[in-house]
Amino acid sequence: MKEHQLLPPYVAFKEWHVICDALLNGEQSIILRKGGIAEGREGFAFQHSAFLLFPTFFHSQYDGVRKEVPKESRQNPEEDRQTVQFSGYCRIEGHAVISDWDEIQRLEPFHIWQLSLLRERFDYGNQSALHLAVVKIYRFVHPFQILYEKRYGGCRSWVQTPTKELPEATNVLDSDTWSTTSSAIANKLSTSLLHF
Repeated sequence: MKEHQLLPPYVAFKEWHVICDALLNGEQSIILRKGGIAEGREGFAFQHSAFLLFPTFFHSQYDGVRKEVPKESRQNPEEDRQTVQFSGYCRIEGHAVISDWDEIQRLEPFHIWQLSLLRERFDYGNQSALHLAVVKIYRFVHPFQILYEKRYGGCRSWVQTPTKELPEATNVLDSDTWSTTSSAIANKLSTSLLHF
């Protein structure tokens, strides 16, 4: 079995499409998440060591990133969609709950979110914290689509997707670049990363 192989049943992680694009283009190798209102009483957690990237589309996402998104790249609102395209997946190399805002700020070189958005998420709810995952990204040689279903909607992070044979995938970052990037991220953290 290949080190990066994703095994069924396939779970997908819902994230803004501009963040999915940044991950798949090698612009970032971390995910920061607070959790959606549909996460349940236990709240959000990185429950899966590997998962498909499920792109979501909301108008507000373009103001929430430090990147200019051309109008032609902006997608229709979520309620108009009929399909979901999967272009790749992630494998978590380490995860943690970060409750120190200074530590979140030190991660700024490794993502494209606006710090003001992350601060809002950090302070939301009963606990000032964000969940961090350091992820290795794999891009499918041939992206594939599935039909969009109502059960994929709502403020939830994880969804089950139909099981099918996945296309071949390649590392987004070569081994040397990944080693340099992951080491640089780790050097910014005082929190210890957990592993699956």
